[in-house]
Amino acid sequence: MSSKPVSVKSPIVWASIVVALAASLMCGVQPAWAVEEVQYVEKSWDAESKQVVSETKTAQAAALTSDTEYINGWCYVSGTIEGSKRLTVMGGQEANIILTDGSKLTLEKGINV
Repeated sequence: MSSKPVSVKSPIVWASIVVALAASLMCGVQPAWAVEEVQYVEKSWDAESKQVVSETKTAQAAALTSDTEYINGWCYVSGTIEGSKRLTVMGGQEANIILTDGSKLTLEKGINV
């Protein structure tokens, strides 16, 4: 059985490259394999029952480190992160930061949105 060479003109090859590049831009420049499934608890107010409702959800998120400068999409903090750089949300993008249980995030110069 012989294998067929894959042409770089193939739409599948280009789609794979685009997906890998987009994933690498999450939470600074990180490799696509740094994205992980992270669970978090979302809390919201239910006006009808007049109580806070909790729902466990899962997000594909990249690790935020003390070296991270730019973020968009979902990121997570595990442990204690103390950054001296300003964290910037990439222009026009939305960013969500998940603090895992017991984690602490301290950004000396804050977050620029």
